[in-house]
Amino acid sequence: MDNLAQELVDLISSFLPRDDLKNTLTVSRKFHVSAERFCGAYSNFTLQANDQSKQKLLDTFSNHRFNYLRRVEFHIALPELRKKKRRKRNDVVPDWDKFTCRESQEELNTNDRYFTDHIVFLFGALKVLGDVAQEQNRGPGRIELIVYAPTRHVDASFCLHRRYSSWRIHLLSPSLLPTLTSIRSLHIHTRGTGGVALDYPPSEVVAKLELRLMLDLASKMPELESLHWEGGGDQGTPSAMSEAIMHYYRNYEGPWRDSRHGYAAAVKEIPLPRGLRNLSLDFLFPLADLDQVDQRVALPDLVAPFPYGDVFSSSLRTLSYQLRRLDLRVLADSTLFWPLDPSSSVPFWPNLESLRVCFHFASPWGTWYFQGPKGEGSHTPSYSITSDMYPPLTDTNAEREWDGWIEDGIEEETDHVMFRVKPLDETLTPFLTAFAKATARMPKLKRFALWTPIQWNADFIPELNDGQYVMEDTHERLAWGIAYTAPGISGLDTQPTFEDSPFRQLWWKVGTWRPDSVLHELIRGIGCNSGVELMEYWRDDKYQDDIVGNMVFNLFEDLGSFGVPNLT
Repeated sequence: MDNLAQELVDLISSFLPRDDLKNTLTVSRKFHVSAERFCGAYSNFTLQANDQSKQKLLDTFSNHRFNYLRRVEFHIALPELRKKKRRKRNDVVPDWDKFTCRESQEELNTNDRYFTDHIVFLFGALKVLGDVAQEQNRGPGRIELIVYAPTRHVDASFCLHRRYSSWRIHLLSPSLLPTLTSIRSLHIHTRGTGGVALDYPPSEVVAKLELRLMLDLASKMPELESLHWEGGGDQGTPSAMSEAIMHYYRNYEGPWRDSRHGYAAAVKEIPLPRGLRNLSLDFLFPLADLDQVDQRVALPDLVAPFPYGDVFSSSLRTLSYQLRRLDLRVLADSTLFWPLDPSSSVPFWPNLESLRVCFHFASPWGTWYFQGPKGEGSHTPSYSITSDMYPPLTDTNAEREWDGWIEDGIEEETDHVMFRVKPLDETLTPFLTAFAKATARMPKLKRFALWTPIQWNADFIPELNDGQYVMEDTHERLAWGIAYTAPGISGLDTQPTFEDSPFRQLWWKVGTWRPDSVLHELIRGIGCNSGVELMEYWRDDKYQDDIVGNMVFNLFEDLGSFGVPNLT
């Protein structure tokens, strides 16, 4: 057995199930090495923020196993919030003297330092591992790094203000982090960290992260190929809840806007790896949170004071020029695709092959892309963000009054009103036009989907429904959008479709709405330089002229996996 070439041993082992691989561990050194490689036992590692876990990482992978390591996960837990107790006669009572409802500036600074210390620890451990591998000529490594947003246990006796924070956690002095050459893919998850309850009220709180964190970390990974972000679907404050829940759950507009603007500023300052080709940024995760809104209310203007559109949307466009694959779920305006500033250069995406954008049904200007079936809500005004739209840093009398409201408990009844199912041409057409203009500058585009989730849940609101408009399935999650595939690329899971069509294919899943002639011709022109005929589909066997279920577009995104489309 020792005379067999390692390549042949690897080939044999690659066909063996895991139980059989265990039996080859003692056959020979070559089979032992090969069994370790193919059994998967050394492909993942969860790093804890302590010296013992770091040493285990180094002991396990500072050898030939380094090349087997494919994924490192890192979780951060902020110190628990538990009220200290003091004795008063024979009773145990809370130490109210040390209790505050709101986070102070000192606490926010402490959280930033705590988070930064953990990121420094993570980078330090991976840097040592990478340096050892380099000294041993183990190769560059191909590690997927997954970082989860910090969680914190909040004792049930604490004020509910502590469970719903709008402040973001910042990474301090990111330029001091070491360079990691072994990371090929970076994932940052800011919600749903595996087993963390998201019910109301939560005992495990998931902290909000500053958006620019992804740029700060990615800039320290020169071999990075893929960047992923999940989180942000809870940015808007859910409406139509009880007044008390609305107070505690409120997501303050000031930090929300500042995080978007800070991200845009960072894009101009921080160079990303030249090899970055795949970008998957889900700022609406979890998408189901979009169901928790009242579409009658005004929305904040997140764009001001900038004159040429949403700088956050523009910054995402700037990041996308070098990509092959771009997946976005985002609250954006037309500058996501085309600049409004007349001094800007004409955008160009020379290598982009796959583009999938799920856009919020509202714009960052505080306007809506959709209206009610009879024009309801077509002129809902936005409101400006002012200095009082930040969480207080000290307790106030108002906070104590709200605490008094909930001493007997809070009713959790909700009454979400969703009625915007008809396109509002005034805002949607410029967005679609910018998209169409952009696709004309994508010579290698093979697939795109542009869609938004919509829902009808307003039959019980008399002023919105007089009985003439009732969805067949009131609470079905629906979708409005368009999709395209080049010849030979799998399309929407709907009829008609052709798996290996020799034509360009374009699906209009837009109900009875139709684009104007100018917009129609722009979108029809996608891929026209190939000289291949275009097939357009306006109806299908299942939905006919109706608005489709959002599963149609979800399945289109899931081809391969979200963020990694199955291209041929």
